[in-house]
Amino acid sequence: SDSCWQVLDQSNTRNAMVADEQGGVYVMFNDVCCIANCQGAPQTISQALIQHFDSLSNWLWGSGLPVSIRSSYETWTGAIVTDGTGGIIALYNERDSVGAASTLRAQHFDDAGNRLWGNDGVIVKEPGGFTTVASDGQGGLIFTWSFSIQRLNSQGQKMYGENGITFPTGGVEIEVDHENGYI
Repeated sequence: SDSCWQVLDQSNTRNAMVADEQGGVYVMFNDVCCIANCQGAPQTISQALIQHFDSLSNWLWGSGLPVSIRSSYETWTGAIVTDGTGGIIALYNERDSVGAASTLRAQHFDDAGNRLWGNDGVIVKEPGGFTTVASDGQGGLIFTWSFSIQRLNSQGQKMYGENGITFPTGGVEIEVDHENGYI
């Protein structure tokens, strides 16, 4: 009855699904809404949502929780990683108006869907965007973009300074070594 429809959209991310370590799964997807000229060339906006499914495929979080509850213009999927205690950390892009630069933000959810980093999450970097992401094995996450790498601890604090660690060459990738570290 409205102009919105839900679409599982992984075009902006590598890691839109992650196991919950109890037989279920978390899924991040875009709720895409048509806002103008929807019959011809549609103009759309999206809102990133997260759903938690149990091992029997039951929807545990209604029709999905918005990753951001700020009054932003648009959010879209990024990636999710486990926090090691049954919850997840979501990395997502957000912008406040049409044509504005995006901001990369993060939000930590426990297994009940409570936001652990406040209503606004944390600003990770501006402008937004990232290349790869992985759990840091200690309740946080680590991610890369272009020539840089950054780590957020379990409290959402930047561990590698405001702008991360910069490398002289691009294409930085990460891999978890499964011993509470990464390469």
